[in-house]
Amino acid sequence: MEQHQKVHTREKSNVCTECNKVLRWKQNLKQHQKIHTGEKPYECTECNKLFQRKNNLKQHQKIHTGEKPYQCTECDKAYIAKLSLKVHQQVHTGEKTHKCTQCDKAFITSGNLMKYQKIHTGEKPYECTECNKLFRRKSNLKQHQKVHTGEKPFECTECDKAFITNGNLMNHQKVHTGEKPYECTECDKAFITNGELKNHEKSTLGRNRMNQHLKVHTGEKPNECTECNKVFRIKETLKQHQKIHTGKNLINVDIVTRHL
Repeated sequence: MEQHQKVHTREKSNVCTECNKVLRWKQNLKQHQKIHTGEKPYECTECNKLFQRKNNLKQHQKIHTGEKPYQCTECDKAYIAKLSLKVHQQVHTGEKTHKCTQCDKAFITSGNLMKYQKIHTGEKPYECTECNKLFRRKSNLKQHQKVHTGEKPFECTECDKAFITNGNLMNHQKVHTGEKPYECTECDKAFITNGELKNHEKSTLGRNRMNQHLKVHTGEKPNECTECNKVFRIKETLKQHQKIHTGKNLINVDIVTRHL
């Protein structure tokens, strides 16, 4: 009865001697103290992994049994833990409850938010023991270490080439399929990778700017209005001018004439 009354009085008499955390129940205190002692009395018989709590061991054992009792009603995905299902369901709802305090970005999980915030702090806690290069994420470090080990686990089924990352393999396979999904908006050229497209756009932009500049010296104005025969050096200026005739977003004529 006395123990139960603590629920109503909010009395918490069990204090941790290590961190001064106060817990309502004595058994909760004992469980909490395992954090400080490092005690993990519950062992998985399949892989010998140790756990502080029996519930955590039971949850883990589902990995070995393949049991996934928590199924998403929106898609076919199923999960071992109820919490994992709740996190997944936010993909369908679009809910992003974990917001960055430095910018407007928001994330589904707190883990993803913490990883992202390292961009603002500049924190790179994962160091390569071979070359001292630093990384924000442990997964990036593991990926990088394959450069030193020479490991290339992703092999092309069409040829003998192998790659460090699956992404590099997928890009390579487009050589065999002929797929070029990255198209330039200025011309009809298409590229296998986004990086190739960006390099092309930089060189094209540089050429276009030079060509535009040369027209200042030559006096060339190849862009003619079909309504009033006015000519312009830059195509974009012609488009702005044509709004005068269409009545859309009427602009100050002075802005147009500056480019004549």
